[in-house]
Amino acid sequence: MNACSAAALCLISGASAADPHASSVQPTVPVLVELFTSEGCSSCPPADEALRSMAASQPVPGARIIALGFHVDYWNQLGWRDAYSSSEFTSRQMSYGEAFHLDGVYTPQLVVDGSRQLVGGSSGTEKVIASAARGAKAKVDVSAQLTDDGSTEIQVAASQLPPIASGDEAEVWLAIAEDNLSSQVLRGENAGRKLTHAAVVRRLEFFGRLAKGEREISARRKERLDPSWKRDQLMAVAFVQEKKSRRVLGSAAVSLPAR
Repeated sequence: MNACSAAALCLISGASAADPHASSVQPTVPVLVELFTSEGCSSCPPADEALRSMAASQPVPGARIIALGFHVDYWNQLGWRDAYSSSEFTSRQMSYGEAFHLDGVYTPQLVVDGSRQLVGGSSGTEKVIASAARGAKAKVDVSAQLTDDGSTEIQVAASQLPPIASGDEAEVWLAIAEDNLSSQVLRGENAGRKLTHAAVVRRLEFFGRLAKGEREISARRKERLDPSWKRDQLMAVAFVQEKKSRRVLGSAAVSLPAR
């Protein structure tokens, strides 16, 4: 029998020996690292590889890097349509552009805990992550279990939130991401290349909102996952984020149970 039965809680708090992204020595502070990328961008493959490497090797002492790859869609009109791209992810990147007072958006762009941005794959990334790990963080737990009806129930709990910026509010988000994806690109800037990707965001959902003055929240939801997604490569990432400033207050990740 699979160790993750319908009644068994498969993983809690986003880290255990079952988590393929966890390092052998568990760091203590999760840091959310988002890469905005596209298969149509010739500068993106090195950044994709850097993200994969960071998630696998966890090179920053004291930080637990939680990686997410958001494929944007504004490259799709330039010769190659990225199958993993979404206008929703482009909108998310544009919200960061506004928060950082940028003239526009670009790829590959890396955003660390919603507070710092830099070119994906550039030097200095580990220092930015280390700095983010020293900040105050909410305690976020995420767990997943199979249910009798074949869906996956995900529960998220957040508590001990640091002070929220005046006039802002905190939101809870859930991302479903898939590892070890690849594409043979036929056209565009990467024509003829086979590209591989890690932590590709397949779904991003609003999970809840903390009312003014609240410092904890707990919610659960059943998820129907696309059967084409490889279940043994899926993870759920929960994070708490200020709506206006885009600062990430805390995050956690969990591998989803296979059938």
